[in-house]
Amino acid sequence: MNPPPAASELSSVLPPNPPTWTREDVKKYFESKPQLPVQYIASLHHEHVAGIDLPDLTMEELVTSYGFPRAVAKRFEKVITAVLPQVVYNNSVTKYDLDQSHRRDFQLTDTPEFVRLYARPMFHRQMEFLIDMLTDDDTIEAWIVGPPGTGKSTTTEIFSSHITHTQDTIVTWVSCTRATHPLLVRLENTTKQTCGLTKTSSLLTILQEVEDKPHVVVLNGYIDSIPAEKTLAYCRTWLRERTDLTRKLVVVSSMGGRSKAQRGPTKKCRTFQVSSWILEEYMEAIKDDNLFKSVEKYLDAGVTVPSHSSLSETARRETMITSKYYLGGGFCRGVFEMSSDQLTKYFRQAIESIDNPEAYVLGYVGGHSRYVTNRLVGSMLDSEGEFQSIAISSYVARELAVMVGPRLLEQFLKRFPDLEENPSIQGFFFEAKFFSLIRLTRRPSGQERFQIVTKDGMISWESARVSRFDPQNPSLPRTPSMWLKPEKWNQGGYDAIFIDRRQSLLRFIQVTIQHNHDFKDEYYNSLIDKIGLELKTIEVYFVVPVDRLSVFRIPQNGHLRTCPCDIKAHLRGADGTRDGTGNGTGEVTGERGCSCVAWRKVAALDWSV
Repeated sequence: MNPPPAASELSSVLPPNPPTWTREDVKKYFESKPQLPVQYIASLHHEHVAGIDLPDLTMEELVTSYGFPRAVAKRFEKVITAVLPQVVYNNSVTKYDLDQSHRRDFQLTDTPEFVRLYARPMFHRQMEFLIDMLTDDDTIEAWIVGPPGTGKSTTTEIFSSHITHTQDTIVTWVSCTRATHPLLVRLENTTKQTCGLTKTSSLLTILQEVEDKPHVVVLNGYIDSIPAEKTLAYCRTWLRERTDLTRKLVVVSSMGGRSKAQRGPTKKCRTFQVSSWILEEYMEAIKDDNLFKSVEKYLDAGVTVPSHSSLSETARRETMITSKYYLGGGFCRGVFEMSSDQLTKYFRQAIESIDNPEAYVLGYVGGHSRYVTNRLVGSMLDSEGEFQSIAISSYVARELAVMVGPRLLEQFLKRFPDLEENPSIQGFFFEAKFFSLIRLTRRPSGQERFQIVTKDGMISWESARVSRFDPQNPSLPRTPSMWLKPEKWNQGGYDAIFIDRRQSLLRFIQVTIQHNHDFKDEYYNSLIDKIGLELKTIEVYFVVPVDRLSVFRIPQNGHLRTCPCDIKAHLRGADGTRDGTGNGTGEVTGERGCSCVAWRKVAALDWSV
């Protein structure tokens, strides 16, 4: 990896101060200079094509997108030398400032902003695993696996910087994230060199350049694909050919399950699994002012709270992160680096790519068979310290539940025998069970209804088409009845609503596994005002597991707009009193004697499997 000639040597060949070039400009330039030496081509990293540095383009991109003659592009190989930012690991440090220009060389980010990393407990566990691997003679190959966007690659990047600054070790980072040939980054002492390969077969030669120092190769972004398999094969050839040298291979992969490649031809292989983020870790991260400022614009999932609502700064941050957590869940990159619209599109693309929902949900399809569907899967530790696969977020769980229905969901739940011992998993699945029931399906009885338990006995609710809607700008289907679920999560509000035009009925649903829940009437009244329907009955149901039915405490605060007369009736406990014991009918009528009625009750689902 030799550096290109100095720019001063090329001044007689290159045009002075070239503007941003278009594809046609590049084509004309090379047509006029067919004999341009390859070292001059490499020097074009000083110039820009449509705002992109030429060295950041693959050979195919140069030919297809920017008009390079194939014969010229085939010879194109860049080497750029730069100073390596110093990042040294300390097991007592919980925050690291990351240089985004440096991270772009590793293909770990597309954003130019400053980033502060919160080192959660899993970060330290992965770092300790990698550092221990260096001195473990029984390990020459290590796999870092886990769901996408959980920090596997970023942690490995910090590990790479740490050992090159603190040990006499060289690291070669091989990125498999490109569709064609890999990108290389070599770290040595305080320098960093980047090189884009024109053919994968040259990788082995570059890796063999290091013979006088310990050498760690990181293969990042491995998936089951022919290009990635070829790259892994060259890395393993390098790993095994010289047993007299200190060589280690680290493979970072977001594939679900355990692939054949992971088992590999070598017995000296260890695996470290990274779990998804949990809400408590996000809460801890945003306590840091600089970190919060760097991600605040992406915490855009919450519904706007009316101006009269006042929140402390801590409560405001918690509201923002909790709202985004409903959508992004354990997918940290999605929560902190993607807008809600981008993240929703990201998940929908994955959901729509599922060819066989039944096989996917029941686990008949290998987790690594299609990379895009791994976007939907998270990983959480159960009560025994074992990893369990789970829907990455509440949003994804609900979308899948509506897709597959209650029968398949119940079969899926049987895979989790300790469900009741893990509140996080239990909450996800209880919400999913409710949403699987409300969808319109063909049931054996032919009746599109499902049973729900109240203190007064069993009642039946209608199933109907489930549609998404924006509470700030609701657009209702023309069907007589419908279930609607908000696009964005409403903290303290509702998870779903049911509308029956024939009965002038609006039913709010809040699904929870807790013993109590907030009631913030501004969310409810805002929707009542905006849907533009003449309502006679408004119901608020808190849907809980059966074992919570007798102990759930209905919140006592708040009032609802009960009818078009603009009458606000204070909503008391379900027995019409202020104690909220939950007994009785709980009906509250309009104060001017109209027939409009509103109530709130607790109902339950039996979701034993």
